[in-house]
Amino acid sequence: MTLELISHPLCPYVHRTSALLAEIDVPFTARFVDLKAKPEWFLALSPRGKVPVLVVDGVALFESAVILEYVAERFAPELVPEDPLARARQRMWIEISGDLIMGQYKIATAGSANDRAVAVAQSGETLARFQPLIEGAYVGGARPGLIDFAAGPALVRFEKLQAALGLDIYRELPAVAAWSRAIAGRRAFTTTLVEDFDRRFEEMIVRHSAAA
Repeated sequence: MTLELISHPLCPYVHRTSALLAEIDVPFTARFVDLKAKPEWFLALSPRGKVPVLVVDGVALFESAVILEYVAERFAPELVPEDPLARARQRMWIEISGDLIMGQYKIATAGSANDRAVAVAQSGETLARFQPLIEGAYVGGARPGLIDFAAGPALVRFEKLQAALGLDIYRELPAVAAWSRAIAGRRAFTTTLVEDFDRRFEEMIVRHSAAA
């Protein structure tokens, strides 16, 4: 089986899948696309023109939550509950984790201090919903589960935003703060960022601030 993950260097949705594949030691190749000049071959694979796309033996899968669950079912089935209700609840929280990904993006691209403060507050409200789910280091307990991989890319970026902008996103959320540190320090998440990720991420922050 060959896996090709079509990606963009900053995309947190891609990071969901790349981190999970790295965690479970499944080899894959990455192919990067310019989302400002999308090639025809890419649009033929991704009807919505978005990354990630996972090409499995020539068959394209798109939508990050779908890809994440496929990878788990195929290579790490213990991450997918057998009980339909538990499986549905896991999908529910994976869906909510998308709000975290949008939240970090709004913070990073805020054009004013007020916009950034609003984005931080909104992200804090979403993070607070996760606090009761955390059992030990992760939502999944001692080891990360599928919800952790869905939310993890946002947490990695929240950590970087706190350091770069002097923010306190996890105020009064100690369990979430510890969860975020555990995710951000985990090898599967750190090694699947491009080498110049920090530079690219900081340039994105500066670019949007300057445009305001």
